[in-house]
Amino acid sequence: MKVNTFYVLDFDRCLGRTERLQELLENAVETEDFVSLDMIQYAHTQVKKTGGSFDTAAYVRQVLKDRQLDVNRIWGKIETSFLTLASGEDLLELYARELLDELTNRQLPFGILTYGGYEWQTAKLKAAGLYTIPHIITSYKEKGKTIAGWQRQDGWFLIPREFLNDTVTRTVVLIDDKPVSFQSLPPSTKGICVAPQAPAQEIAALPSSVTVVPDLKKAIDIIATIDKP
Repeated sequence: MKVNTFYVLDFDRCLGRTERLQELLENAVETEDFVSLDMIQYAHTQVKKTGGSFDTAAYVRQVLKDRQLDVNRIWGKIETSFLTLASGEDLLELYARELLDELTNRQLPFGILTYGGYEWQTAKLKAAGLYTIPHIITSYKEKGKTIAGWQRQDGWFLIPREFLNDTVTRTVVLIDDKPVSFQSLPPSTKGICVAPQAPAQEIAALPSSVTVVPDLKKAIDIIATIDKP
């Protein structure tokens, strides 16, 4: 099957409210009394100083492992508490629901490509109500390189089967908030960089195929020009 455009959506700070999800997990961890909030926040601060991404779930699981505790059982209880706390909240970023509705209602194929550790990304997707959307959890920040790997010799892109089976697309549109995600994005694709929190020089260095927008509402407007009704 062939489609004209496939949309790749980022999760953290693009679709999902990452900071609030972090707070909810910290609250859930406290209920089990194995890892203190101070420990998590200190580790988080140290990682941020290096410019890295902090994986809360991986950190908590490592502490449990170091203490020779039952990691899977305790993490399972923490995740259950986390999802219970999250159940009463809207954990999507502004206009994220409208974006998803726009793509769904117009039958434009899409999937979520999210960077991070398996346990934490899975928990966040579940908490935000997006786990049933086709998704891939990747360990590569440069999503442009990942997408480049989908391109065949004839120029078409073979969509990963986690998103769609036996489907190729003429072009891919990546929607993300981090400039690094667009590195090595193939020339035949497009990018929409949403409200990037990055140094000006990184934003200025984005390829000409990437449009910077202040919010997802503007991203929806751009989609309307790519795939006209």
